Amino acid sequence: MRPLEARTILLLGDLFAGALALLPALYIWGRGDDWLQAFNLDFLQQRVPFWFYMLPLAWLVMLVELYDLNRASDWRKTLAGIAIAAFTSGVLYAVIYLLSPKGSLPRTGVGVFLIVASILSLIWRLIYIRIFTAPTFMRRVLIVGAGMTGTTL
Repeated sequence: MRPLEARTILLLGDLFAGALALLPALYIWGRGDDWLQAFNLDFLQQRVPFWFYMLPLAWLVMLVELYDLNRASDWRKTLAGIAIAAFTSGVLYAVIYLLSPKGSLPRTGVGVFLIVASILSLIWRLIYIRIFTAPTFMRRVLIVGAGMTGTTL
């Protein structure tokens, strides 16, 4: 696979994981403390701000260092990168939350999104490592040369 193709696959998988993480975040936030409260279209249109729907894109920005293909193919570096992205996102949101007027921002929805997005991204990245770093997807190279450089390569 070419580097651009691999990065595109990573990006689409991460975007899908982020979009999928939005669903339980909205559902749990919509239910709130009262499990009898209605989770419906009115909640999605009136109570959820537009920026909340942009969280999957913000998650992609937080994962930007994991689009280095060497890092993306190592599960330890991937685990560390996702953990750092989740921690950084949580701290950044906590600062924004504390600086905003009381009651203006949701805690539950963003917290659930970060947890679910981290788990789904980790699962996706482990699937990527398992499948797309297999010898079948590696590019073959022919090195011509009998000198020291050719031998070293």
